Amino acid sequence: MQILEQQSLYLNNLISYKLHAPREKLPFVIRHMQENLDSLSLQPAGKILFTEDRSQYQNIEILIPVNHDFIPQEQYGKKPLFKLINAVSARHEGSFPDAKRTEQKLLDYIREKSYQAITLPYYSVVRLDESNAGSCILDIYIGVNYNIL
Repeated sequence: MQILEQQSLYLNNLISYKLHAPREKLPFVIRHMQENLDSLSLQPAGKILFTEDRSQYQNIEILIPVNHDFIPQEQYGKKPLFKLINAVSARHEGSFPDAKRTEQKLLDYIREKSYQAITLPYYSVVRLDESNAGSCILDIYIGVNYNIL
């Protein structure tokens, strides 16, 4: 597994959807959102991100960059800009549930390098296939403090 340092993610005009659900349901929720964006006259304009707040189990936020401006609705919010700089990242290839192992390896690497994680892990969906659980590809990003004191 290759780990990359000093990575950045910049995304504009995102739908923010927060839910409380088991992580195993996430691929189906993401697919449903992708398939129904056109009902809002929107199209995806980049890779989908998601993160899970560990302090509140099963609180997940899905972020989808879209092709044009929109008005936030009751069930979803808007983030005009997402900017993650100085992140450490790794690519996970395999089953969706096994991504936790890749995330743990990334956290171990951060600890070994004496870096300080300052964000939750963000997962960027490269490929998500519910029919073949072993063929998922996710890029995992964790922002680290660029000051080592």
